[in-house]
Amino acid sequence: MKVLKKDLEMMRGDTFKIRIKIEKVDPDSVTELIFSVKKSNNDAAYAVQEKLSNGGAALQDDGSFVIRIAPEDTEDLEPGDYVYDVESHIDDIDVYTLMHGKLTIQEDVTR
Repeated sequence: MKVLKKDLEMMRGDTFKIRIKIEKVDPDSVTELIFSVKKSNNDAAYAVQEKLSNGGAALQDDGSFVIRIAPEDTEDLEPGDYVYDVESHIDDIDVYTLMHGKLTIQEDVTR
């Protein structure tokens, strides 16, 4: 499976959505989808983590998945550059990283 490198930007404290379409995979076989954000790859703690299993992602009618970052997930984060990835688990057996890159969280004016 090809891994997409894509840098993303969002405003701190805003809703942010990412649509993911997993090619050549039956969407019903996706048992977990995880969007993870850290300040750096070496950090132990996640700045943000959303999962299909906790309602942070949802299967759409077209077979894609939408990952939703809620405003409260980022409202207290320092603006700046973070790293992220999106990982899928297929039939609780195979694990694939689908996307990764830099996530820039921009400072908001209205708080």
